[in-house]
Amino acid sequence: MMLNKKILVGIMLVLFLITSNNVFYGYEDFSMIDEVLKKIEVSIKECKVSGNFSSIKSKNEIYDELVSKVANSIGQVDISSEDKNMFKIYNGDEVYLGEITILPYKKEYKVTFSISIDGDNLTFDKKDKLQAKLREVLSIFDSNVEYSLCVKSEILNNTMDEVRDIVINNLSLYEAKNTDEVKINNGYSIIGYTGLNNKRTILGKDIDFNCAIVKYSSGCYLIMGEPEITITY
Repeated sequence: MMLNKKILVGIMLVLFLITSNNVFYGYEDFSMIDEVLKKIEVSIKECKVSGNFSSIKSKNEIYDELVSKVANSIGQVDISSEDKNMFKIYNGDEVYLGEITILPYKKEYKVTFSISIDGDNLTFDKKDKLQAKLREVLSIFDSNVEYSLCVKSEILNNTMDEVRDIVINNLSLYEAKNTDEVKINNGYSIIGYTGLNNKRTILGKDIDFNCAIVKYSSGCYLIMGEPEITITY
């Protein structure tokens, strides 16, 4: 009987480790944004990655360490605007936009650092490269960092209703909860919670995917954010 209990405990431990490992890698590798873009013909116009964290260091220390790490990890930093919290980053032929927000909260600071790039037809690897660079920069901070991703794309061939159906079907495929859809003046706004990304709580509901499908005079656009949209549209 004791042997059977030990075997049962061993099996449960193995299953726990397998499940945990899958959740971990699913969290790191899975992106609803990628899943949707694979099924739609688009031209990616803008990518933005952000990291949110807390620090007990002084405001100047946080700023100086971030800018120094950006210069060492990504490229030349050009702080030529009146607002030193927004600056250009030169990496070879590419130009990124960096943005730092540092706000006091109790006895610490809440920090958001973002890197974005825009262009006529960005490739998927630009997004992956940005995410890797952001993680490298923020590795100097000990606190847990919550990462977010936002991608703006122009829809080339699909109709807005077709894109809406693809988004809804993907959320259903991955058994998303708290799915909600609102018809807005120029398109659709969709949210959902897959449980596979950092989350935000809005009006008491957890979400980790936010999507807008909108039409302007310049064309139709798909803007997606994990967990939320951080690009103006």
